[in-house]
Amino acid sequence: MAVYTLSIDYIDRVSEPAHKSHLLGVFFQFANPESEHKAAMDDKKVLLKHYQKLAETNEDLFRWLDYMTRNGSSFEIVEVDIPEDASEEEMYLRVASATRHAPAVIVGSHQYWKKYPYLPGYRIICFCGTDVKVLDKDEARLELSNKTTVQNITNINNSPMKKNNNPWPSGSFYLFTAIVLLASLAAVWYFCGFVLPLVVASCLVLSAAIAAFQMRNDERFSEKSFLELMALSFKLAVVRVRDGGKKE
Repeated sequence: MAVYTLSIDYIDRVSEPAHKSHLLGVFFQFANPESEHKAAMDDKKVLLKHYQKLAETNEDLFRWLDYMTRNGSSFEIVEVDIPEDASEEEMYLRVASATRHAPAVIVGSHQYWKKYPYLPGYRIICFCGTDVKVLDKDEARLELSNKTTVQNITNINNSPMKKNNNPWPSGSFYLFTAIVLLASLAAVWYFCGFVLPLVVASCLVLSAAIAAFQMRNDERFSEKSFLELMALSFKLAVVRVRDGGKKE
C-alpha cells in the first residue's frame, strides 16, 4: 500500500480543464475503496479542515471529500502534531514524514516549494531527519499508474487458473498412443497369427485406459480410484482372452 499527502497546489491544478485526465486517473483513485493508494490524513483532522476551506470554491475537491469521507478506509490516518501557525508546506511535510513508509507529497509543480529546498540532484526534501519524496502531477500519474499495472499483473499471476479439461488438447496424447498400439497389435496379429481375442481385449483395455486418464484429468477420479479402474480393466481383458481361447 502506498500513502501520499496531497497538497492544495496539486488539487487546484488537476481541477483545471486542461488536466482532467489527472483528476480522474490519479486524484479520484484515492476515493476508490478497492484502490491500493491511500491519501494521508492527520489524526487531528487539521489537513481535512484545510481541504474543506478550498472545497467551498472547488467542486471537484468537494465531490472528492464527499467520496473520501463516505469510505472511511480511503484515508490513512497518521498521528502527528501540526502547529497552529504551520505553513502549508510545513503541514504537508509533517503529515508525509509521519507515514509509516516511503513518505511522499504530491504537488502541482515543483516550483511550489519556497521554504524547504530539495536535496541536491533529488526530488526529495529532508524534513526533521526524514526524506520525503516530492512528485509533481505528471510524476504522480506515472508512478501511480505503474503501481496499479504491477498490482494487476500480480493479481493475475496469483489467481487460480482454470484447468483446461477439453478432451482434444488434453487427451490427444492418449489417443495418439492408443492408435499406435492398436496398429502395432494389428500388425502382430496379421503377421504372427495371434488370436483375435487378444487384439479385442487389448482394444478394450486401451479404451478403458483413455477414458480413465481423461476422467482423472477432469478430476472426477482420485488417484486411488484411477488405479482401481485400471486394475479392473486388466482383469476383464484377461477374462476375455481366456473365454475367447475356450470358444476356439
